Amino acid sequence: MKIDTSRGYLFEISQDEIKQIEYIHGTEPTESIQDAYERTGCDIIINSNFYNMSTGEPVGTVIDEGKFLSSNGGFGYAFVNKKTPTYCWNNKVGAVDFIGAYPNLVKDRAIYIDSNDTGFSATSTSSMYKRGRTAIGLKPDGTFVIYCLPDNMGSQRMTIPELAEFMLSIGCVNAGNMDGGDSSQIYTSWFKYKSGRKVDGFIAVWLNKDTEKKYFRCQLGAYSTRANAEKAVKQAKAKGLDAMVKYC
Repeated sequence: MKIDTSRGYLFEISQDEIKQIEYIHGTEPTESIQDAYERTGCDIIINSNFYNMSTGEPVGTVIDEGKFLSSNGGFGYAFVNKKTPTYCWNNKVGAVDFIGAYPNLVKDRAIYIDSNDTGFSATSTSSMYKRGRTAIGLKPDGTFVIYCLPDNMGSQRMTIPELAEFMLSIGCVNAGNMDGGDSSQIYTSWFKYKSGRKVDGFIAVWLNKDTEKKYFRCQLGAYSTRANAEKAVKQAKAKGLDAMVKYC
Protein backbone atom coordinates (compact mmCIF):
# COMPACT_ATOMS: atom_id res chain seq x y z
CA MET A 1 0.00 0.00 0.00
CA LYS A 2 1.28 3.44 -0.93
CA ILE A 3 0.48 6.56 1.07
CA ASP A 4 1.20 10.06 -0.24
CA THR A 5 0.50 13.15 1.87
CA SER A 6 2.06 15.75 -0.42
CA ARG A 7 -1.37 17.10 -1.39
CA GLY A 8 -4.02 15.83 0.96
CA TYR A 9 -4.27 12.11 1.75
CA LEU A 10 -3.79 9.62 -1.07
CA PHE A 11 -3.96 5.84 -0.63
CA GLU A 12 -3.20 3.24 -3.31
CA ILE A 13 -4.31 -0.22 -2.16
CA SER A 14 -3.72 -3.35 -4.23
CA GLN A 15 -6.43 -5.99 -4.52
CA ASP A 16 -4.53 -8.54 -2.45
CA GLU A 17 -4.13 -6.03 0.38
CA ILE A 18 -7.89 -5.60 0.79
CA LYS A 19 -9.44 -7.95 3.31
CA GLN A 20 -12.85 -6.28 3.17
CA ILE A 21 -14.40 -3.15 1.71
CA GLU A 22 -17.96 -1.90 1.97
CA TYR A 23 -20.33 1.00 2.13
CA ILE A 24 -21.21 1.93 5.70
CA HIS A 25 -24.46 3.75 6.31
CA GLY A 26 -24.20 6.22 9.18
CA THR A 27 -26.38 6.04 12.24
CA GLU A 28 -29.54 8.06 11.64
CA PRO A 29 -29.68 10.76 10.58
CA THR A 30 -25.91 11.35 10.32
CA GLU A 31 -22.74 10.19 12.08
CA SER A 32 -19.25 11.52 12.74
CA ILE A 33 -16.39 9.83 10.91
CA GLN A 34 -14.64 9.07 14.21
CA ASP A 35 -17.71 7.29 15.57
CA ALA A 36 -18.07 5.28 12.33
CA TYR A 37 -14.37 4.35 12.46
CA GLU A 38 -14.63 3.17 16.05
CA ARG A 39 -17.96 1.38 15.45
CA THR A 40 -16.68 -0.63 12.47
CA GLY A 41 -13.10 -1.32 13.55
CA CYS A 42 -11.87 -0.72 9.98
CA ASP A 43 -8.39 0.43 9.00
CA ILE A 44 -9.37 3.28 6.64
CA ILE A 45 -12.63 5.18 6.37
CA ILE A 46 -13.66 8.15 4.23
CA ASN A 47 -16.88 10.06 3.69
CA SER A 48 -18.80 9.01 0.60
CA ASN A 49 -22.23 9.94 -0.76
CA PHE A 50 -23.96 13.29 -0.94
CA TYR A 51 -26.96 13.76 1.30
CA ASN A 52 -29.70 16.18 2.24
CA MET A 53 -28.14 18.12 5.08
CA SER A 54 -31.55 18.87 6.62
CA THR A 55 -32.82 15.30 6.75
CA GLY A 56 -29.75 13.11 6.32
CA GLU A 57 -31.36 11.37 3.34
CA PRO A 58 -28.80 10.02 0.83
CA VAL A 59 -28.51 11.58 -2.63
CA GLY A 60 -27.43 9.68 -5.76
CA THR A 61 -27.37 5.90 -6.01
CA VAL A 62 -26.55 4.15 -2.74
CA ILE A 63 -27.04 0.43 -2.07
CA ASP A 64 -26.32 -0.99 1.38
CA GLU A 65 -26.60 -4.71 2.12
CA GLY A 66 -28.66 -5.18 -1.05
CA LYS A 67 -31.12 -2.41 -0.20
CA PHE A 68 -31.49 0.71 -2.34
CA LEU A 69 -31.22 3.70 0.00
CA SER A 70 -31.50 6.03 -3.01
CA SER A 71 -31.37 5.60 -6.76
CA ASN A 72 -30.40 8.00 -9.51
CA GLY A 73 -28.55 5.82 -12.04
CA GLY A 74 -25.06 6.57 -13.30
CA PHE A 75 -21.56 5.16 -12.94
CA GLY A 76 -20.14 4.21 -9.59
CA TYR A 77 -18.37 1.56 -7.57
CA ALA A 78 -19.71 -1.82 -6.56
CA PHE A 79 -17.95 -3.75 -3.81
CA VAL A 80 -18.27 -7.30 -5.11
CA ASN A 81 -18.35 -9.85 -2.29
CA LYS A 82 -17.26 -6.94 -0.07
CA LYS A 83 -13.81 -7.59 -1.42
CA THR A 84 -13.36 -6.26 -4.95
CA PRO A 85 -14.05 -2.62 -5.96
CA THR A 86 -15.65 -2.70 -9.41
CA TYR A 87 -16.47 0.27 -11.63
CA CYS A 88 -19.78 -0.15 -13.44
CA TRP A 89 -23.04 1.43 -14.48
CA ASN A 90 -25.74 1.48 -11.78
CA ASN A 91 -24.50 -1.70 -10.04
CA LYS A 92 -24.96 -3.91 -13.09
CA VAL A 93 -22.78 -6.53 -11.36
CA GLY A 94 -25.38 -6.96 -8.62
CA ALA A 95 -23.14 -6.32 -5.59
CA VAL A 96 -24.72 -5.88 -2.16
CA ASP A 97 -22.94 -2.52 -1.72
CA PHE A 98 -22.72 0.21 -4.36
CA ILE A 99 -21.94 3.92 -4.25
CA GLY A 100 -22.65 6.16 -7.22
CA ALA A 101 -20.16 8.78 -8.41
CA TYR A 102 -21.47 12.34 -8.49
CA PRO A 103 -20.20 13.28 -10.92
CA ASN A 104 -18.06 10.74 -12.70
CA LEU A 105 -14.53 12.10 -13.25
CA VAL A 106 -12.58 9.63 -15.38
CA LYS A 107 -13.75 6.84 -17.68
CA ASP A 108 -11.67 4.64 -20.02
CA ARG A 109 -8.46 6.58 -19.23
CA ALA A 110 -10.00 9.92 -20.19
CA ILE A 111 -11.71 12.75 -18.35
CA TYR A 112 -15.44 12.13 -18.38
CA ILE A 113 -17.51 14.47 -16.23
CA ASP A 114 -21.04 13.20 -16.75
CA SER A 115 -23.21 15.73 -14.92
CA ASN A 116 -24.96 18.82 -16.22
CA ASP A 117 -26.21 19.74 -12.74
CA THR A 118 -25.28 23.19 -11.51
CA GLY A 119 -22.11 22.88 -9.48
CA PHE A 120 -20.97 19.59 -10.98
CA SER A 121 -20.71 19.97 -14.74
CA ALA A 122 -17.37 20.54 -16.43
CA THR A 123 -18.22 24.12 -17.33
CA SER A 124 -20.65 25.46 -14.72
CA THR A 125 -19.50 28.39 -12.61
CA SER A 126 -20.04 26.53 -9.33
CA SER A 127 -17.81 23.64 -10.38
CA MET A 128 -14.95 26.13 -10.58
CA TYR A 129 -15.03 26.76 -6.84
CA LYS A 130 -11.94 25.37 -5.15
CA ARG A 131 -13.11 23.16 -2.30
CA GLY A 132 -12.06 20.13 -0.32
CA ARG A 133 -12.62 16.96 -2.34
CA THR A 134 -13.07 13.23 -1.83
CA ALA A 135 -12.66 10.82 -4.74
CA ILE A 136 -12.11 7.14 -5.44
CA GLY A 137 -10.82 5.32 -8.51
CA LEU A 138 -9.14 2.25 -9.97
CA LYS A 139 -5.81 1.78 -11.75
CA PRO A 140 -5.30 -0.68 -14.64
CA ASP A 141 -4.11 -3.46 -12.31
CA GLY A 142 -7.12 -3.08 -10.01
CA THR A 143 -5.36 -0.95 -7.40
CA PHE A 144 -8.02 0.95 -5.45
CA VAL A 145 -7.31 4.67 -5.03
CA ILE A 146 -8.69 6.75 -2.17
CA TYR A 147 -8.15 10.49 -2.16
CA CYS A 148 -9.17 13.01 0.48
CA LEU A 149 -8.28 16.70 0.19
CA PRO A 150 -9.49 18.52 3.32
CA ASP A 151 -11.35 21.78 2.88
CA ASN A 152 -8.91 23.57 5.20
CA MET A 153 -5.95 23.17 2.83
CA GLY A 154 -6.35 26.61 1.27
CA SER A 155 -4.66 27.03 -2.09
CA GLN A 156 -4.38 23.26 -2.60
CA ARG A 157 -8.15 22.85 -2.85
CA MET A 158 -9.51 21.85 -6.27
CA THR A 159 -12.31 22.47 -8.71
CA ILE A 160 -14.17 19.46 -10.14
CA PRO A 161 -12.23 19.64 -13.46
CA GLU A 162 -8.94 19.90 -11.52
CA LEU A 163 -9.89 16.86 -9.46
CA ALA A 164 -10.57 14.91 -12.66
CA GLU A 165 -7.17 15.97 -14.03
CA PHE A 166 -5.49 14.92 -10.79
CA MET A 167 -7.08 11.46 -10.67
CA LEU A 168 -6.12 10.90 -14.31
CA SER A 169 -2.54 12.12 -13.68
CA ILE A 170 -1.94 9.53 -10.95
CA GLY A 171 -2.93 6.71 -13.28
CA CYS A 172 -6.63 6.10 -12.65
CA VAL A 173 -8.50 4.51 -15.58
CA ASN A 174 -11.76 5.50 -13.90
CA ALA A 175 -12.62 7.78 -10.99
CA GLY A 176 -15.62 9.25 -9.27
CA ASN A 177 -16.30 12.27 -7.08
CA MET A 178 -17.80 11.86 -3.62
CA ASP A 179 -19.20 14.55 -1.31
CA GLY A 180 -16.72 17.39 -0.75
CA GLY A 181 -16.24 20.66 1.08
CA ASP A 182 -16.45 20.20 4.84
CA SER A 183 -17.73 16.64 4.24
CA SER A 184 -14.28 15.56 2.97
CA GLN A 185 -12.79 13.59 5.85
CA ILE A 186 -10.57 10.58 6.47
CA TYR A 187 -9.79 8.50 9.54
CA THR A 188 -7.07 5.87 9.83
CA SER A 189 -4.77 4.43 12.47
CA TRP A 190 -1.87 6.46 10.98
CA PHE A 191 -3.43 9.90 10.59
CA LYS A 192 -6.82 11.51 10.84
CA TYR A 193 -8.70 14.47 9.50
CA LYS A 194 -12.19 15.29 10.73
CA SER A 195 -13.93 18.57 10.03
CA GLY A 196 -16.58 18.07 12.68
CA ARG A 197 -19.37 17.64 10.12
CA LYS A 198 -21.48 14.52 10.51
CA VAL A 199 -22.31 12.77 7.23
CA ASP A 200 -24.69 10.13 5.90
CA GLY A 201 -22.34 7.44 4.62
CA PHE A 202 -18.79 6.13 4.39
CA ILE A 203 -16.50 3.78 2.51
CA ALA A 204 -14.59 1.54 4.91
CA VAL A 205 -11.58 -0.65 4.16
CA TRP A 206 -10.13 -3.46 6.26
CA LEU A 207 -6.58 -4.47 5.32
CA ASN A 208 -4.87 -7.82 5.45
CA LYS A 209 -2.55 -7.87 8.44
CA ASP A 210 0.63 -8.28 6.38
CA THR A 211 -0.03 -5.18 4.26
CA GLU A 212 3.17 -3.20 3.78
CA LYS A 213 2.87 0.56 4.05
CA LYS A 214 5.04 2.76 1.84
CA TYR A 215 5.13 6.45 2.65
CA PHE A 216 6.11 9.34 0.42
CA ARG A 217 7.86 12.29 2.01
CA CYS A 218 7.29 15.89 1.04
CA GLN A 219 9.07 19.15 1.94
CA LEU A 220 6.91 21.70 3.71
CA GLY A 221 9.15 24.55 2.62
CA ALA A 222 12.28 26.53 3.38
CA TYR A 223 12.07 29.11 6.16
CA SER A 224 14.38 31.95 7.15
CA THR A 225 13.66 31.65 10.88
CA ARG A 226 13.40 28.71 13.25
CA ALA A 227 10.10 30.09 14.57
CA ASN A 228 8.45 29.95 11.15
CA ALA A 229 9.75 26.44 10.51
CA GLU A 230 8.46 25.20 13.86
CA LYS A 231 5.09 26.83 13.18
CA ALA A 232 4.83 24.89 9.89
CA VAL A 233 5.73 21.65 11.67
CA LYS A 234 3.09 22.33 14.32
CA GLN A 235 0.45 22.87 11.61
CA ALA A 236 1.48 19.62 9.88
CA LYS A 237 1.27 17.64 13.11
CA ALA A 238 -2.20 19.09 13.75
CA LYS A 239 -3.23 17.37 10.49
CA GLY A 240 -1.93 14.04 11.76
CA LEU A 241 1.37 14.07 9.87
CA ASP A 242 4.85 13.33 11.14
CA ALA A 243 7.07 16.37 10.65
CA MET A 244 10.43 17.67 11.74
CA VAL A 245 12.75 20.66 11.29
CA LYS A 246 15.95 19.90 9.40
CA TYR A 247 18.76 22.44 9.18
CA CYS A 248 20.54 22.70 5.83
